[in-house]
Amino acid sequence: MVLTIKKLISHPRLADIFVMTKEEHLEREISTVTVLDAPDGPSWLKGGELVLTSGYIFKDDKELTTFIEYLIKVNASGLGIKLNRYHQQLSDEVIALANHHSFSLVLIPYHCVWSDVISIYYSLKEEEEGGVHQIASKDIYALYVSAKWGTSQFAKDLAALINCEVLVFNYKQEILFEHHQKNNKPLSELLNQAFLKRFKNRYIERVDNDSYLFKRGFERNQSLFILIRSDNRMLLESVLEVIVMLDRFQKNDDVNTTIDEEYGFFLNKLATQTLTTEELTHFQEIHQTQDVYYSAIAIVENKDSYTIFNQFKKYVYQELSKKDVVFHHHLQFSNDHESLIVLIEIREEHLVGSIKLHEALQRVAQRFYEKLGDRVVISEFYLGLNDVRRCYEQAQQTLNIGRLTYPNQGFIAYDQIALFAFASPQQLASLNFFEIESLLQEEGKNSYDIVQTLETYLEEKNFKKAAERLFLHENTLRYRIQKMKDILRIDFEDNFYASHLLTKIKLWKLL
Repeated sequence: MVLTIKKLISHPRLADIFVMTKEEHLEREISTVTVLDAPDGPSWLKGGELVLTSGYIFKDDKELTTFIEYLIKVNASGLGIKLNRYHQQLSDEVIALANHHSFSLVLIPYHCVWSDVISIYYSLKEEEEGGVHQIASKDIYALYVSAKWGTSQFAKDLAALINCEVLVFNYKQEILFEHHQKNNKPLSELLNQAFLKRFKNRYIERVDNDSYLFKRGFERNQSLFILIRSDNRMLLESVLEVIVMLDRFQKNDDVNTTIDEEYGFFLNKLATQTLTTEELTHFQEIHQTQDVYYSAIAIVENKDSYTIFNQFKKYVYQELSKKDVVFHHHLQFSNDHESLIVLIEIREEHLVGSIKLHEALQRVAQRFYEKLGDRVVISEFYLGLNDVRRCYEQAQQTLNIGRLTYPNQGFIAYDQIALFAFASPQQLASLNFFEIESLLQEEGKNSYDIVQTLETYLEEKNFKKAAERLFLHENTLRYRIQKMKDILRIDFEDNFYASHLLTKIKLWKLL
């Protein structure tokens, strides 16, 4: 569950990393790995990071010491620095300062690539969280059947089991049990009378990005509330899934939910492949789903993603009737934890309106993208429940691939990236990208901008529009395009060659 600096640098591919401070400091947990080579970079940290740097921003040990003191102040976990680039060695004073504050200093070899360290961190993190997710369901189930859910004892045991923050209180807001990490705001500060009034007739409510509130019992003087907070989204998902679904299938008398809530939870389980065949049959018997088409939209995750989604939905309903499309966003978590994926449904009699839906989504999404920078994508529509998972996968693929292939579009449909989604890494690696390699060889290996320039021009086929997108003077763009024509000996005005080259560029960007 905890990924430490020691575990990260123990990876075989990071065997050349050298530890300068005491080994016990390596047991500090890492919240993420980030690269900083800007003087004001430390002000962007929030704590727990392993910071990587080339040392470019320090002219001497004094500045390095100031930098480390600030990292310690913001509770970063450690610093990895490349020697033999801007600094030849670390002074004894710097090492002593780090040891005094239980702060780790590690030396990164000159040949080590930053992205390797970062990708290894996320690979290990995924393994850790995946294992915890499987264990948690089983353990929470055992805890559920052995203790009365909603009591302070259950909350205490749950907090200990998955190391999450828990608050239990009654309808008078009298706190029965609270466990929160010392550096975090107490959970009780999240609550207020207005919030509880809004929560009155609900079973579950999202408080913020990493907190959920459950209510047990609907009689006012018998209600118990449990607030759970965790920054581990997979753990939180596991807790929600087990607690909610056990309440559904064990038919506890004191739990009531609306049909819409139950529908949403079933769809969430189906999308994440945790719904059994028996549960699916039961679900299909309750809900008439034979004539329902499903699709999924994804929105880039940020601290206001749910607020943004609600605004997005509001704008869509200004253009479409609620009969045309239904949004389901009950606890939808994506696999990469970077996006909010929402399932939508449309009845067969309204399927002809799917074109209308696409047009409405495109108008609203482009408005959001221009104003807020939030990209929206949509999967294909599929009839019935069996392809709900495919909707989620397509939405995620469209989000990931669309970032690269259509970076300036606020709305992307799956059919726009389907060709690229079908290409495996092995197939991509076997393709001949000699045109792009020729440009890079001529302009220099780091001249990624030249490919971006050509791609933008081929998309627009208009010097003025392409120059505006690239923030270039039109004459500068004309000069660059002419130079590329001379290198490649290709006429970009020929639609066949232009389309062929544009496709190749988009495939190359996926490598």
